[in-house]
Amino acid sequence: MTKSVGANGATIQTIASSEPGRETSETPEKPRDLKILICVPSHGDCKTGFLHSAVRAAIHFSSLAYDGKKEVDITIVKGSLLPQVRAMLVARAYDYNATHILWVDTDMKFPPDTITRLLNHNVAVVAANYPRKNLEARPTAYADGDDYVGPVWTGENSTGLQEVAVAGFGVMLTDMRVFDALELPFFAILPQPPDNVKHVGEDVYFCRKLHDAGIPVHIDHDLSKQVGHIGEFEYTNYLSKEAEVVKQALYRDLPG
Repeated sequence: MTKSVGANGATIQTIASSEPGRETSETPEKPRDLKILICVPSHGDCKTGFLHSAVRAAIHFSSLAYDGKKEVDITIVKGSLLPQVRAMLVARAYDYNATHILWVDTDMKFPPDTITRLLNHNVAVVAANYPRKNLEARPTAYADGDDYVGPVWTGENSTGLQEVAVAGFGVMLTDMRVFDALELPFFAILPQPPDNVKHVGEDVYFCRKLHDAGIPVHIDHDLSKQVGHIGEFEYTNYLSKEAEVVKQALYRDLPG
């Protein structure tokens, strides 16, 4: 493993890894060159918080000292067919000779050091576990193991990495070498048995292909606590009445 420390104490680490895919030439004397392409699928609407996060993440990564070469760029593909859009983004990553893709959706907020923190885990696929946009805020990560099957919650005491069966694409770092280990198509939306009414998204499909190829998917609980999923909320008169009931209940519970 090699490590370089930036002026602010942040580190970028790389390994001459056992990750799947093409052979690399990095050695302890020559750290792996890093070319990060921030890949953004878009329906046409980019939230202000997302734009701020993406710019700050690119600037932060660019500002760090590193013993090898490093670059970062961003590309956006607009379209409504997400499997096709993501496939086009992978093609652009190959054209860019990227070492990694940082997948980010246009409704996500994330801290400036996101790229560095995900890189430093030295795993092939690692994501943030962000909540879905509903009142229950169920997590996007899902476990399917011998001991537990169900959603993986990032709670107050959750920390470090956790291997999961599925993670969302909202904030995910993938080493480009994983694509060399997968058969096409990389992404698809498929009907869900037994009634084939509900469908699984391209993120679930991709994670299942990774699992079949023996490539684990991880989530970073610490980063997940600093990631937001930007949504829309309809404010109604009914909501104001409910809020007044909650407020009065809180006042009654105040000491004194």
